Amino acid sequence: MNDLISFADGWFQITIVSEFKIPAHLAHACLLSVPFNLNSTLRLLDGLSYFWDSQSTKGWLPNPPKGYDLPPTDLDAGLDKIRQKALSGGYTGEYMFQLDLHALVASVHDDHFYLNTDLISIFSFIRYDVGSLVSLSLKGTDFPRLYVLGRSH
Repeated sequence: MNDLISFADGWFQITIVSEFKIPAHLAHACLLSVPFNLNSTLRLLDGLSYFWDSQSTKGWLPNPPKGYDLPPTDLDAGLDKIRQKALSGGYTGEYMFQLDLHALVASVHDDHFYLNTDLISIFSFIRYDVGSLVSLSLKGTDFPRLYVLGRSH
């Protein structure tokens, strides 16, 4: 939920809004406008490194056991790669940094391992006018195609 605050005569009122819609291009432009702060980034990366040491699967994720169906991932190497990109000026804004961090977290493929960063979670991009997209292989052996759920094609 979003809180909208209005000021009048020195008093303020908080109005709870269940949904607030803006065009996607404005939300995206807003995300891209947040400047990148190298010092804050380095402090966050240092903290995450220590925090993530408590992840019970961290030790075997880079080289998973035989039969593990998901690709390997190395959290320490991933953080180092993000750090080097930050130090070399590779981020034009905070959002691009957070996207890389989010991709690293997602590479663990564990819903218990999650990082809720501010810019990744501030907006929900929803296509109300289109509906849900699904992928479907009509014969079960063909390459799946995208369809809009509920529409006949």
